Amino acid sequence: PYCHDFLPATGPVATACIVPGLLGVSDVNGDGTDNDSGQNTPPDPSVNIRSLSLAEPFTAPSDNQVTFTMQMTPSTTGVVPPSSQWYIIWNRKTLAADGSDRRFVCMKTDATGAESFVYGDFGPPLPLDGSLPPPNANTPTPLGNADFGSFDPTSGVMTIKLADSKLDGSALGAGDHLSALNVRTYLARPDAGQKSQNNASDITVNGDYALVGNASCFCTVDQAPIAGLAASPTQGSAPLPVTFDASSSTDPDVAVGDGVASYTFDFGDGSTPVTQSSPTIQHTYNIASSSSGFFATLTVTDLKCGKASLNTASTNIQVEAGTAATPPAPRVLPRAFRIVPLGNPAHGPMSFALDLVRDGVVNVQLFSPDGRRVADLLDAWMPAGSHTLNWGALDRGGKLVPPGVYLVRARSGDRVSLSRVVLVQ
Repeated sequence: PYCHDFLPATGPVATACIVPGLLGVSDVNGDGTDNDSGQNTPPDPSVNIRSLSLAEPFTAPSDNQVTFTMQMTPSTTGVVPPSSQWYIIWNRKTLAADGSDRRFVCMKTDATGAESFVYGDFGPPLPLDGSLPPPNANTPTPLGNADFGSFDPTSGVMTIKLADSKLDGSALGAGDHLSALNVRTYLARPDAGQKSQNNASDITVNGDYALVGNASCFCTVDQAPIAGLAASPTQGSAPLPVTFDASSSTDPDVAVGDGVASYTFDFGDGSTPVTQSSPTIQHTYNIASSSSGFFATLTVTDLKCGKASLNTASTNIQVEAGTAATPPAPRVLPRAFRIVPLGNPAHGPMSFALDLVRDGVVNVQLFSPDGRRVADLLDAWMPAGSHTLNWGALDRGGKLVPPGVYLVRARSGDRVSLSRVVLVQ
């Protein structure tokens, strides 16, 4: 007869922008057992494929590459077997000059166990009509070194990076597919010769991966801009024109083409906040302030991702009554100090209503159910009144937080307000 709280499953959300990325191939059954049988049952953990994931994290504007992360069964000895090969294979878009219809990247070891990471073309499969097979059937032809490679047999994690320009005969990009993607391994086999599925130590089913482009992943590493605010003059008699200058606001990612795109000024006198692309604005105070003055605040957002500043810049304006001034209107203040989510549960970015019964420094933070601090929403002097805080569903590192239940805490002096928010996909 009673409704229970909705608690969505928590955990990281797989994305092509964060390694290991999206699952391309799995060699595991639904119950967690290996999907292996017959001649393709791996004789050693180091060649037992569990999964292959692919990612394209943003590292620099000029970096366009795919990160392949292969999970093998962890080795009990911690030793990489010699004279062995681990191949990741996918279809070429067009045939190579020698008839190769596939591309590969792989790790191989020589007789001493030394590792190398290479890429190249992979010859066509054996014909099914009984005709004479081409000389390079199921045979890899190395073309060069991969851009990076590592293998930790203890954890079973193999990582290989390959530039987009090496994924096919011509460079691939966002929207292209690595189709018929599969993994096959060979334990203690000669490096030369065919690498067909029939003689593989282990082989997976085919999968597919659609490239997103590293540039599209910039917002997962985007750093929040920093708001800065100056004003002149900061005191005088009403009517008092004040020039606000936010040109000291900065963006940490300016080197990669990001910057501050918009400035939101709240003048603290009850007038409507103004959002604009220019860092300077003039505002006239027509009423006298209280003894604590007007606290003008500024938040900014960046150009590439629309990410809001984590800080709120502020400055105090003292306005005295002038001969033509209108007497200060009495402020209607909230009755209680509180913070409340606006829209709960929320899908991604959300807002909070913050009510302050007195002026002062306010600190707002977000916590996970286990008490870990996830995000800092505000740490600034704020005037009494009702305010709106925006949160982009990002953690302190600028990464998207997973769905789940979070606790938001506002603190000002000896006052504390807590509220719960549910974030869903």
